[in-house]
Amino acid sequence: DGGGRTRPGQIVITVLDTNDNNPKFSRPAYLATVPEDTSDGTTVIAVTATDYDLDVAGELDYSILVDPANNSSMLFMVNDTTGVVKTAGPLDRESAFLHSIV
Repeated sequence: DGGGRTRPGQIVITVLDTNDNNPKFSRPAYLATVPEDTSDGTTVIAVTATDYDLDVAGELDYSILVDPANNSSMLFMVNDTTGVVKTAGPLDRESAFLHSIV
């Protein structure tokens, strides 16, 4: 308006956390033993991780990478919220006595 008048004001700026911290599992590897006659849906082990990002950036979703060359990824499932790993298919020790999932 050309009058040279000023009025103080307040501006609030919130800096949001970015997803700059990788999740860290509580162990470098998890080992479990399960009988081959275990029913589908049987709990095998629970994995836990921590992410030090804040809010949404720090939320964890557990999953198993599906690898067509590795049948093991189809024999187990993980609860995306709790990290509980369960059997998801028939286990046959003669076909594979060791399973590795990522």
